[in-house]
Amino acid sequence: MKHKKPITRDRVESWLIKNRHLIKVPALAEELNIEKEAIYQCFNVGKRLDDTQIQLLHKVIKRMSQ
Repeated sequence: MKHKKPITRDRVESWLIKNRHLIKVPALAEELNIEKEAIYQCFNVGKRLDDTQIQLLHKVIKRMSQ
């Protein structure tokens, strides 16, 4: 049986930072129903997103990769 990799904060945040030039932050914030300032702070200040934001972002990443 193949085990899935666990959802890790580091993987999601590194994806977000690596692909930030491709992301339209206002559209992503609207889809996740969070403030766009939280995403900008993750980019610029290095502030960490909370657990619910990480889970929502992981779902969006999965949907985008399909």
